[in-house]
Amino acid sequence: MYFRTLFFLLLSSLLCAENPAERFLYDKDWSYQPIIVNGEIVYHSNNASGGDWIIFKRYAAIKNVLDGLQGPLKILDIGANSGFFSLKIAEEYPHNNCIMIDGTSRLTDICIANTKRNNITYLKKYLSIHDLQYLAQKERFDVVLCLLVLHHVDNWSLWLTELKKMSRYIIIEMPPVDDVVNTAPNTRALTNYILANEDYEELGRFPRGPGGPKDHLILIKGNSDESLNNTDIDPSTYFFLNGQFPKLTS
Repeated sequence: MYFRTLFFLLLSSLLCAENPAERFLYDKDWSYQPIIVNGEIVYHSNNASGGDWIIFKRYAAIKNVLDGLQGPLKILDIGANSGFFSLKIAEEYPHNNCIMIDGTSRLTDICIANTKRNNITYLKKYLSIHDLQYLAQKERFDVVLCLLVLHHVDNWSLWLTELKKMSRYIIIEMPPVDDVVNTAPNTRALTNYILANEDYEELGRFPRGPGGPKDHLILIKGNSDESLNNTDIDPSTYFFLNGQFPKLTS
């Protein structure tokens, strides 16, 4: 009787065990990136232009930049969504450190599930311009990823200024001027300004909808020139951006 009970308990635990592919579906409508757990895709992108392939093409363009830089690298991923780009970088460049910033609990769960990655950090925060200014005072990064983020903020020109202060290179993705999805004046002003005024290298053009206009993926030089050779973040940065402060001891 004991062994029969034990058998059914073990069987029940196996049947009821959480499926990794289902763990992150509570926010699936916003998950336009594939979800990776320890190198395996457990959730495929619902990207309107055809799924995972477009995300991997964007990653390949970013990888070309990283391959040209001597590591180890300290990389900041702002608005990381499901963390696809940082997790791929952490997998393929184990000496790099990827710091992701976003506000979702989903990405918290994804990072916890990636038990084989000891070179990722997640700061759960929706950044304000004041947070960004604090970050620019405290930290420097070899590469900052800012993918489809700047057109969502009203003060994108200030964001661009602060991003340059903290980085050697910035990789920005932004909608085209004739985008049919993001038609706000802010979006058009951002794209018009960067294309007309910044010294940039275009890494590629990528669609987000079948037959629609293509986003710009560009590389901009930041204000920091030399390799950092330090992939750590200051503990005070972590505490500040997470709204947690260490207790002072008497």
